[in-house]
Amino acid sequence: KRLKLNGHELCFEYDAGSDVLYVSVIRPAPARSEEPVPGLILRYDIESGEAVGATIVDFDGYWRSKLSHLAD
Repeated sequence: KRLKLNGHELCFEYDAGSDVLYVSVIRPAPARSEEPVPGLILRYDIESGEAVGATIVDFDGYWRSKLSHLAD
C-alpha cells in the first residue's frame, strides 16, 4: 500500500508469514541502518541523513499493541 505523508510517498508492505512490516520512501537511495531497539531497524539516506525506511520485526506479535503509545 502507498500513502502520502508530508509530501513524501511511503510504501508499506506486510509479510504475514514472517510478521515483518516494511516501510520505505518511494525514492531509491543508498542508506545506512541502525537498530535503536531490538526489532526496529531504521534506514537513513547516506548523504542527507533523512529517514528513508524502516523494517519492523514481530510487528503483529509485539509492536501492534504499542501503536497508541508510539503516536503520543
